[in-house]
Parts: sequence; C-alpha cells; structure tokens
Amino acid sequence: MDVRIPADDNFDFYACRKLYKKNQKLIGDNASFKQIIQNTFFFSFYENKTLVGCIYVYEKDGKTFLNGFAKRGFHLFNINALKKIFNWFKSDIYAESKHKTAILLLLRCGFKRISDNLFVYYNNMKGN
Repeated sequence: MDVRIPADDNFDFYACRKLYKKNQKLIGDNASFKQIIQNTFFFSFYENKTLVGCIYVYEKDGKTFLNGFAKRGFHLFNINALKKIFNWFKSDIYAESKHKTAILLLLRCGFKRISDNLFVYYNNMKGN
C-alpha cells in the first residue's frame, strides 16, 4: 500500500478528483474537490501504482471526522487504509454515512454506531 498526500510530487490530483466526482453523491459531500484538498488532511491510497481510494480528515463541531471514497471491489484494502488513519490521528474519529457498504466498512474497523447515521471510533478505546 502506497499513501500519497497533495504535497507529494507523485500525487495524482486528476485521478483523485475523477474518483471523487464519481462518488460525490454517494458520500454526501457538496464541497468541490479543490475545497476538500485545501481544507482537510487528504490521503490517497494506491496498490501496484493504481489509485484505489482516498480518505480525508477534517474538524467539525470540535470533533475529528473522516470521509472517503474508493473503487468498488477493494473492501479489505479499504479496511487496511482506514486502520492506518487511526495511527495518524490520536483523537476519537467520527464518520457519517447512510450507505450499507460504507457502514459495514466502518463497523468492521471498530466504529460504534451512536445514532442513525453517525459513527465513532474510540481511539485507544477512550469512552468505553
């Protein structure tokens, strides 16, 4: 697994933007891709030099949230990518989703449902 950020020379802005636009309605984010790149911690994940997905982390209401998008058929890869994020951010991490595949991914990564569409990962098991 190769991880790239926008500051990297080999960051593929256009491939990430294309994948974002393809998934934008599904993830429920109305921001432009440029706004996301400029206002979040953005990570793109590659396997064998091919973009698989992206995860971005941001603050909302004083809490750390994440959102992401990926190609279909890479569920295990996406679990591993999401688990990397846990090591980079030491706070509890929140996520919102209405989609079954995303919810399944969150639950398999250790997130807990705290309301209909809101989930939290208690980093270092804080809050349990």
